[in-house]
Amino acid sequence: MIYKRGKHWHLEVTVNDIRYREALATSDRREALALEKKRIGEIQQGRGFEKRKGIRAQTLQGIGQAVSRRAEAARCPANFSVPEGALEAIGEILRREAADSV
Repeated sequence: MIYKRGKHWHLEVTVNDIRYREALATSDRREALALEKKRIGEIQQGRGFEKRKGIRAQTLQGIGQAVSRRAEAARCPANFSVPEGALEAIGEILRREAADSV
């Protein structure tokens, strides 16, 4: 399905239970219909996320940089590790507290 947002057409389609939504970068309806068919064909051939890989990489890189800046600001190492067994101990404490509150 295509729909118009502002002056440009967008695509919304579900293929193999995966929802795809993206801008078609055109204001011409006929061109949008042709791009829709082309894009659905690409998705069905397994090239559904190629356009998005760059965006995901940029987003993950940005998140990594933000975490690094926050760690520096808090003066803690960005690559700290949790001592072995600590998570299990925390889980046990939470289970006991949950059982005591019932």
